[in-house]
Parts: sequence; structure tokens; C-alpha cells
Amino acid sequence: MTSPPVVYIDRCYEDDYDVPQQWIRRRRGPGQLEWVATTGGTAEVEEEAEFDSVKQAIAWGRERADMVLVRLGSDPEAVYSAGRDHAAWRTDGSGWRFPLWPPISWPEYQGPPEPGWLGSEAGDLDDP
Repeated sequence: MTSPPVVYIDRCYEDDYDVPQQWIRRRRGPGQLEWVATTGGTAEVEEEAEFDSVKQAIAWGRERADMVLVRLGSDPEAVYSAGRDHAAWRTDGSGWRFPLWPPISWPEYQGPPEPGWLGSEAGDLDDP
């Protein structure tokens, strides 16, 4: 069975490589825009685009998939659901559901976990 398409949107930070990050997150390369969106899942990228704003990236993502994830870092606690379908831990919709976009503190996001984020301390991420 084929998994439904997923769009991943990553925020790329202007972090200096010589300074420890506040939380694990993607660093921006030279000339790279702040937001990078990809389609195709975790194994293979089918399409990629860069954007100046998360709003543009989400609109692009929603044109390509019902499930859109905005990743503000590498930890599951930094991932938010921004698609038409509320994204869950598994692409079939089962398991723990990611919080809806935007984070409570947006646009002054200071890293995970956000106030009220249930995360794995609330139980197994595979449980609904």
C-alpha cells in the first residue's frame, strides 16, 4: 500500500556553525531562503522549493498534499501540522497527532517544547 503524499517544510536558521544551537535545527546555507519545502516522504525527495515566508511554503504544500508538516527543529516537539488533514505520528492517521500550526508563541518561537505541548512524556507517540 502506498502512503499518502506528505510535504515537509523546514525552517532554516542563520546559526553560526561555531556556536551551539539553542535546540537541534536545520542551519541555513549560503544563499538559501529561510523556508525549504519538499514532497515525497522521508526516503526520497520528489520536489523541492524555497520560500521567504512560511505562509508561502504552506500554500505550496497544500497544493501538493493534504498532510503538511512544519518543522521548526529536528525534535518531534518542534513539528506542527499545517495541512488539510491533521497529521499524526503515522501517515495513515493513526498514533499521536501533531499540534496544529502555528505554535502558541509564534512568531517569537523559542524552541521546544511549547507550553501545553503533550509530547512523549504524556505517553507513547504511537497511541492515539
